[in-house]
Amino acid sequence: MVKSSGTKGLYHESFYPASHTMFASPGAVVLNSGHLSMSEFTETFLCLGPSQWPIVRNGSEVRISPATQLRAGELVVFSGRGTRICHRLLKSKREGEKTLWLTKGDANLNADGWIAENQIAGRVIAVNGRSVNHLAFSVASFLLFSHSWIQHHLYQFIFFSRVGKKIGLLRIRFIPRPIFIPLYRRLSAPWNFLSDRKWILRLHSALINFTKPPQRIGLRLVLDNSDYGYAYLYEDLFCRNDGAPFHTCRIAGSPPVRALDLGGGHGRITFALAEKGADVCLVDNSKTMLESAGRRRLKLDDSVKNRVTLVEQDIRRLELNTIFDRIFSVNNGLEHVGGQTSVVETLKRLRSHLSEKGEMFVEVHRLAFWEASNDWKTGVWENQGEGIAVSDRKYDLYGRTLPGKKPAEVVWEHAISTHRFRWKLLHTTITLFSQEEWEAMFQTSAWRVEDCWGAWNGTKASDALPKVIFRLTPK
Repeated sequence: MVKSSGTKGLYHESFYPASHTMFASPGAVVLNSGHLSMSEFTETFLCLGPSQWPIVRNGSEVRISPATQLRAGELVVFSGRGTRICHRLLKSKREGEKTLWLTKGDANLNADGWIAENQIAGRVIAVNGRSVNHLAFSVASFLLFSHSWIQHHLYQFIFFSRVGKKIGLLRIRFIPRPIFIPLYRRLSAPWNFLSDRKWILRLHSALINFTKPPQRIGLRLVLDNSDYGYAYLYEDLFCRNDGAPFHTCRIAGSPPVRALDLGGGHGRITFALAEKGADVCLVDNSKTMLESAGRRRLKLDDSVKNRVTLVEQDIRRLELNTIFDRIFSVNNGLEHVGGQTSVVETLKRLRSHLSEKGEMFVEVHRLAFWEASNDWKTGVWENQGEGIAVSDRKYDLYGRTLPGKKPAEVVWEHAISTHRFRWKLLHTTITLFSQEEWEAMFQTSAWRVEDCWGAWNGTKASDALPKVIFRLTPK
């Protein structure tokens, strides 16, 4: 697909390049086609470029029908500059037997030039599936056409009249850098800067610097590692792309399998395994997480619901009267246990809950990856995702790390927002160890490391990946 690009304008092309809204390359142009009636063939195109902003944005789909009885102000698609362009008709004139039309992009300073009527492929009848006859669209289109017409004629008068040309020559003599055309663009259509990605990023950066997640506890909801709260968001936001549910089901093998989901939160892994036929016990120390998991379980079929058990326990004092075939510690559960002594004791307890031929899978942070990060333990907020869709809402996510009270401890804070001035903060303290330290703790607690990966899909572990996953068997 051809990417959006600007092309030189017809006038003062060295001063200010114009842009146009064009389409995907031949072969990818027609997204679909159909008939509105027996006599009216329609096509749908994907538009690339900002010149018709805000009516037609970069990536919008426009549907056209054959052009008959065209009128000034209509959006049309025509052939020009080696591609098809979606611009507005400004005015027409006759030259002999031919009708010529002047076209212009609403966000462009000047017109494209005159085109023959037979160059026009069709008029736009819908944008992103919405008819152009809709009242709001019609009003906006009329206002933009009126503004575009005035902007073009003022531009011609100011810069191409006899007086305008003399002023331009005088300006070039004393100020070689062009200033009037960019200034005219800013004054005549200031809203067009909203379509300029560079200005959006600058404004966004300024807002973030001004509205960073607040530091005063009175302005935020503080959630710590004893009870994550915000449970229905936590895994959907932080674990949205790791593929763990799919791969844990593959790893678990064919049912009947008894699986333990350690620190399983609101059941992302548990319910995936149960739907594949496994009997699963979810253990977590958070009432909020378990309440969320309970609500999810109520929506399941009885056949799946009966295979899920929810248990509120601290994994450091785990006591279950069940032996499991698989144990999963997904998303760093063991890093919340504490120092090496606590981790070893917890691993020994887990050993007593696994069958002799069973396997345990432990996911933790890879310390070498995080220590190589520029913002590691600096307290600098880092953008970790914007517009993340969860259910019917979109969230922005920022994270930062701070040093803990002990050398191996890290304070991890994540700010979640649906509005720049309203934040909820997830605050947790975890203990990170190197891969060698983890392997030594597994050895001490009678576990054998069979394999280690950098992701749940089996990617080889390396310092370029943020996590490491151990596949363990009992000695």
